[in-house]
Amino acid sequence: EPAAGYPPAAEAPPFPPIPPFPSAPPFAPAPPSPRWAAQSVTGPAGEQLVVTILDVRDPGDEILTDAGYRMEPGQRAVLVHSSVANTGQVPYYPVGDLNLVLETDQRVLLGRANVAVASHPAFGVGVAPGHTADGWSVFLIPSETVLAGLKWCIRPDFPQTILSWPIAG
Repeated sequence: EPAAGYPPAAEAPPFPPIPPFPSAPPFAPAPPSPRWAAQSVTGPAGEQLVVTILDVRDPGDEILTDAGYRMEPGQRAVLVHSSVANTGQVPYYPVGDLNLVLETDQRVLLGRANVAVASHPAFGVGVAPGHTADGWSVFLIPSETVLAGLKWCIRPDFPQTILSWPIAG
């Protein structure tokens, strides 16, 4: 018998069925553009890495201002999302984007800014064998700069480790 003030169980409204949890996320990230295809490189210590450019946000000013960063007049933000997979047996110790640079149409190389954006996390230090790391790199460049590409290398003094991707196109 129901407790005082409660309707009998037969009169209780039915609850809607609980939908099953999806087995996959509702959307998958877009695959990298073919112009940013993964590239393999072997370093001087035997590092075997696969580097991929996943996304380039140019301009990325809004991302920085939304995070509370104040852009200087005449300045433009460019954010690059990349990944480094260590397919070998030798650890890669540096930060994954240590030697990632932008290249202008005048062949000038522009380094990363010392800026972190919580919504677009930076690389951690190192990539262990069998692991992949990814992160966002922030560049603050003159707003009128024409970009031609990206370059990444294990060490600049080993030119055989330099990888390049076009930006324009």
